[in-house]
Amino acid sequence: MSLPLAHLSLLRPLLAGVRARGVDPEPVLNSAALTEESISRDDTTVHVMVVHEFLESCARAVQDPTFSSRVAEELNPCGWPMVASAVQQGGSLADFLSTYVSGANTVESSVPAYLHLRGALAEFGETRHFRPATPPAQNDGYMIGLSLAMLRHVLGTRLDAKQVTLIVCDPRVLPEDWSSFQILRGDEMGARIQFPSHWLPYDLRARR
Repeated sequence: MSLPLAHLSLLRPLLAGVRARGVDPEPVLNSAALTEESISRDDTTVHVMVVHEFLESCARAVQDPTFSSRVAEELNPCGWPMVASAVQQGGSLADFLSTYVSGANTVESSVPAYLHLRGALAEFGETRHFRPATPPAQNDGYMIGLSLAMLRHVLGTRLDAKQVTLIVCDPRVLPEDWSSFQILRGDEMGARIQFPSHWLPYDLRARR
């Protein structure tokens, strides 16, 4: 099995978020043996546990356990090439998520994304192919925040939080004002979102 690697460029929004909180990012970078130069390059990869440690260090530095989920929630999801490509394809929510999953899995094989349909329930998430040495709490928060940003972008006001379940290894990483969602504690093998499967045929062009 290949090593679980991740692109350092994914950390740029977190680095910007640390600065936006008025915190010097240099000690945070040093704690994970990273440099700003390495994060600025598009082709640099590291073991995914380095990314996990960096996210945890960011949250400690800004003294906010919800830091990673907040940063991801505020991102423009179309800034990610895979999301922009899925949006451009148009069609239904199912088409959008399927296109995203297909694109994401061409660049990330250690934590593949998936879309599962189980009767009245759809599940969108990722599955780790390795067991982390430490709980990937901040990474789960970041992925849930990004996934929510994607769903909000394509569904608009049709996203009913009361019908959505968020599953992470440590619910404390999610903000208190997300209490409209059902939040469950999962394992360490991947964050996921569950929502009604009847949303899947929703037309992306019909956002309200």
